[in-house]
Amino acid sequence: MSSPLILALDIGTTSTRALLFDEQGRALPDCIAQVANQLQTTADGGATFDPNQLFENVVAAIDQVLVMAGARAAQIAAVAGDTFV
Repeated sequence: MSSPLILALDIGTTSTRALLFDEQGRALPDCIAQVANQLQTTADGGATFDPNQLFENVVAAIDQVLVMAGARAAQIAAVAGDTFV
């Protein structure tokens, strides 16, 4: 039986990443995808993201890491996420 993998999503201010980790918490170096985020600033010093673009970035990062994983994608047993919010 294959060991389970964890799909981690990291939605940060500069990029969205998707990574696979083994059951020991080690990142699989050939299964890391990163998509640049576009921070929009306002004249009064605020900062915003287009939520639709962030969603598209998450989907793109997941799609990329699943392609990288190949048949190992079937071993994904859990999903974890973190964001800047």
